Amino acid sequence: MKKTFLLFTVALISLTSCSSDDDGQNDNGNNNSGIKLPKSEVTTSEPEGTISKLDYTYDGTKIKTTSGSNTTKSVYTYNESNVLSKIEFKENDITKSSTKYVFDNGDIKSTTTYSVSADNVETKTSYIEYTYDAAAKTQTAVTTTYPAGVPTVSNTKIVNTYDDNNLVKTVTTATIDDKNDTVTTTVYVYDDKSSSMKNVTGQPATIVKGQNNPKTINTTVIVRTDNTSGTPITTQSTYDYEYDESGFPILVTSYSAGSLISVKDIFYN
Repeated sequence: MKKTFLLFTVALISLTSCSSDDDGQNDNGNNNSGIKLPKSEVTTSEPEGTISKLDYTYDGTKIKTTSGSNTTKSVYTYNESNVLSKIEFKENDITKSSTKYVFDNGDIKSTTTYSVSADNVETKTSYIEYTYDAAAKTQTAVTTTYPAGVPTVSNTKIVNTYDDNNLVKTVTTATIDDKNDTVTTTVYVYDDKSSSMKNVTGQPATIVKGQNNPKTINTTVIVRTDNTSGTPITTQSTYDYEYDESGFPILVTSYSAGSLISVKDIFYN
C-alpha cells in the first residue's frame, strides 16, 4: 500500500505524495512556483455567523505553518527526505503540544503526541500505531493513552479504507465487552474535481484530506447491548462546491441533515 495512503487528522488519519523539489520559494517561505496551493480559508459557521480564518505558509509545496484567526499556530517540520516528522501546536508563539510522525516506505506507521510544559518538557499523552492490509486497502489505528504515565490501550479500533488517495470508509468500533459495543460506519462519496490540498507534498493523505472533494458523508451508528443490535441511526452531511477555471474549489457550503452548517471561501496563491 506504499504511497497509496496520507490530517482531520487530523489527525489525522495513509497515503503520501512526497517531493524533494523545493525550488520556487521566496524569502518568506511562501510558494512562488505557480503551483496552485491554498493561501487562506475563511469560514462562516451557522447559525451564529461566527467567522474564522486559517492562513497557510509554505516551503516549496510543503506546508510550513498554519495560523488561525486568534493566536494559534501550527509549525510543520520535515525530515531529510522531505516527509513530515513533527507538528508543533502553539498559542502566542508558545508550544503547547506536539505530534511526531514515523513513516515506512510511504505509509504512516505511528504518531506520538506530547504535551509541552512552560519549561519545554515533553510528556507523552498518546501513541497511535497503524497497520495495513494491502489487498483490502485498509489502515487500522489503535491508540494508547498515558493517564498518570500509565500506558492504557484504547478499547476503540478505527479501520480506514482508501481508494485513489481518498478516504472512502471508516469503521470505528468501541468495545465494552464481548456482548456490548458501538460500531460507527462512515462512508464518503467524492466529486471528480481537485482537492484544495492536491498539490501539497510531504504528508500522507489522511492529513491533507485526499485528492478529491467529499460530496456526501453518511454516518451510521449501531449500538449492541447484551448481544442484541439496536436500530441503525444514520445522519448525512452534504457539501456543495463552486470551482475555479482549474477545477479547484473556491467556495464550500456544508449541510448536516439538510441544515446549513458553514460556508467556506478558499483563496489560492
